[in-house]
Amino acid sequence: MVGPLLIFALIAILFIWFVLSFPFYLIAKMWGITKNKKKFTLFMCSPMIVMSVLLLAFIIYAEIWGGPKPQSADMDKDRIERITKVRLPDFEMIDFKQESAGFLPDYTNTYTIEFKEELTDEFYAQLDSLVNEKVWNKYDNGYGFNASWGTGKPAPEGENAEEDRFYGIRIEKGSKRAVIKAGVW
Repeated sequence: MVGPLLIFALIAILFIWFVLSFPFYLIAKMWGITKNKKKFTLFMCSPMIVMSVLLLAFIIYAEIWGGPKPQSADMDKDRIERITKVRLPDFEMIDFKQESAGFLPDYTNTYTIEFKEELTDEFYAQLDSLVNEKVWNKYDNGYGFNASWGTGKPAPEGENAEEDRFYGIRIEKGSKRAVIKAGVW
């Protein structure tokens, strides 16, 4: 993520320094700095130094705090089980993507999880019973759960009805992987 951004930033710094070099040369000549080579060199390089420090600060920020991060609450097993009303086997997250709605605060986090063990017939029977209760949906080769709350829609037990959120999970029969989508709408 930082690689192409770093190259673009370096090109921008060189372009800005090239554009600013002539006005800085005129200022240096007006102030008489051109006579002293050391002062002249430092003066001419000062925009590059300032921009390099800003670039370094940006890169540190992007690596430490920037970019999409998984929401730990979305992956809390107890929360998932409470919302979806199904007991899940242990799993681990193997992929994460975040889609943003531009300038709006809406976002969708997509988590791909992998169960640590094969899903059993008892697990699928549990899903079938939830399909009969219209809590889950059954598809050709899998199961899905979708819920949204806020803006007048009731929230699942333990969730805040003031938040406009959604939560969904799709499990393909016979696969150890599932996809969870959660976010704000």
